[in-house]
Amino acid sequence: MNIIGELQEFTRNNEPKRKLFSKWANTYGHDDSNLEEWEKDGALWSWREPLDGHEYIIGVDAAEGVGDEGDNSCIQIFDQATLEQVAEFYSNLVPPYIFAQIVNELAVYYNTALVVVENMGPGGSVLSNLQNDLFYENLYCDATGKGAVKAGIKTGPNNKPILLEVMQHRLMNGTLKINSRRFVHELTTFIYNAQKRTAEPSPKGKHDDAIMAICFALYVRDTILRDVPMGAEVPKELLSPFKTSIYEEIKKEIMEGRQKDLIEGPRDVILLPDEDDASAGVVYDFRRKHAKLLSEFNF
Repeated sequence: MNIIGELQEFTRNNEPKRKLFSKWANTYGHDDSNLEEWEKDGALWSWREPLDGHEYIIGVDAAEGVGDEGDNSCIQIFDQATLEQVAEFYSNLVPPYIFAQIVNELAVYYNTALVVVENMGPGGSVLSNLQNDLFYENLYCDATGKGAVKAGIKTGPNNKPILLEVMQHRLMNGTLKINSRRFVHELTTFIYNAQKRTAEPSPKGKHDDAIMAICFALYVRDTILRDVPMGAEVPKELLSPFKTSIYEEIKKEIMEGRQKDLIEGPRDVILLPDEDDASAGVVYDFRRKHAKLLSEFNF
């Protein structure tokens, strides 16, 4: 399955409904001969307006704003329920203190969205502005390991592969709707470095700012949903992995090769609501080895 090819095809002519901040627009990172005219119009591309009652999450990767030789400051905005990319800001020209103001206004506009900012380098300056000057109220805070929390998300060799895997998983199982050609362009130059044991943009001069901003948003969004209390109503978006073709293939493979001694005894049943028919539900059952014996001890 050529996922990147499919994304390229889908986003090639996927012109945003609104293009804003032409002052901060840049074309660096693309082959100019492949650019559409509309791609040069603005740093902010918007495909969906905020909907009442919907929750949004924003991933932010900040840069210095020094132009073509530097990285891009990127904002990725996703609908938490549908996992659709609804807007993207991408610029290598905007300075951090102005970038913080853009983050703030977009976050307020998208229903006071949860904002996830990398708390390193220029991101630290953006976080300081959001907290101390703009008083934004819905910032993601990460545990420090000492019982305290700190605004933002920290990245490094230990957790970067985990962040990237979250995005990769979503792209492979088709549960992430991408609208931006700029993001897809970064994917085409992203490779795995065996020596460093991490993925990174290649060759030199390419970028991963849109990729990392998406990773921040997806990782935190999934972390929040994992903390749903036992017995609470299961959000529909949590069921999406169970409805993909990949999951069905895995389930079929396991069930067809099951051994007899694993299916003796009473069934343990998990009932999850069916998003298409709430009254019907989706039943996932399994049988444990020595289930009859275990049940006698209430296990």
